[in-house]
Amino acid sequence: MGTLSAERCAACHSDSPRVTEAEIAELRREVSEWQVLERDGIVRLERVFHFPSFAAALAFANKIGALAEAEGHHPALLTEWGRVTVTWWTHTIRGLHRNDFIMAAKTDTLATPSGHITRDEPDLTGAQRLIEEIRRELEPVDHEIRRHPYLAALEAGHVRREDLARFAGEQHHIIRSDLRSAALLVNRFGATARGPFFQAVLGGETAALAALGPFAVAVGMDDARLQAYEPEPGAHAYTAFMAWLALYGSEAEVAGGLLVNFAAWGANCGRMSRALRDRYSLSDKATAFFDLFAAPPGEFESQAMVVVADGLARGADPRLVKRAARLLQGFEKLYWDTLHALARARPSP
Repeated sequence: MGTLSAERCAACHSDSPRVTEAEIAELRREVSEWQVLERDGIVRLERVFHFPSFAAALAFANKIGALAEAEGHHPALLTEWGRVTVTWWTHTIRGLHRNDFIMAAKTDTLATPSGHITRDEPDLTGAQRLIEEIRRELEPVDHEIRRHPYLAALEAGHVRREDLARFAGEQHHIIRSDLRSAALLVNRFGATARGPFFQAVLGGETAALAALGPFAVAVGMDDARLQAYEPEPGAHAYTAFMAWLALYGSEAEVAGGLLVNFAAWGANCGRMSRALRDRYSLSDKATAFFDLFAAPPGEFESQAMVVVADGLARGADPRLVKRAARLLQGFEKLYWDTLHALARARPSP
């Protein structure tokens, strides 16, 4: 164990400096198992620890609580069956301070009485490297999705309400299909250590279906019209492949594909939410569907990464994880292409 765990936290004030990127790189050498994440505009340190039972996880969380009280520096803790997610950042400076790396190192020493890190958590290094490689390879497609002309037309107020009704109709059928796919994934993997991840995906789809209703009503689609709406083939390639993954894909393929894809979908949903409020005067309730995806649960990425790492450790083929991500991202672009082709945009003034 390095020297950080032997240090004490220093007093931190609102004008205290955040650590620089160079300092982060240096400090991470002693806490290499921790991920540096940005969430809600704040850079944080996060790690998931795994345990054989809820009691063991709770005991570990209580140890961290006692440490936090002793040092006067407190983390965000999420305690679940067999796992504890620990997140450190400094509230007063809305970012990372040396104190956070000190506390991460001290947290590592609590993982076992001897101070050695437990290894029931899969090594994330290979999974992180794979996901970074996939993201680099798919960057051109990601760029096209995030800068799709459909969004530009919407932000300019050129997408008619009947075309927004089409969006609601497509999503009605997509979410209902994805909900069944997520339920199948829970049936396949729910009893494994990675079950909570797939249960969370199912919960997200359930929430999305409920949130879609107010948007549909706002654009003139009641239940009868949603049920009667006939979906377009190009808009449903994504959900059809998601059903294939639920039947035949490994947990690593599913988690890797969603991990890569959700960022672009979430970014576009955020843009749609703002445009629908600003240009079409929709209420917050009517745009809640888009807000749900624009701000996914903070632990989603770390949980998905653990699922990918666990799958790779048990023999999942990285090539198939890449394929799943590539196809999901390609079908995502096809969804936007289809809507844009069908939309009868108003001519520019």
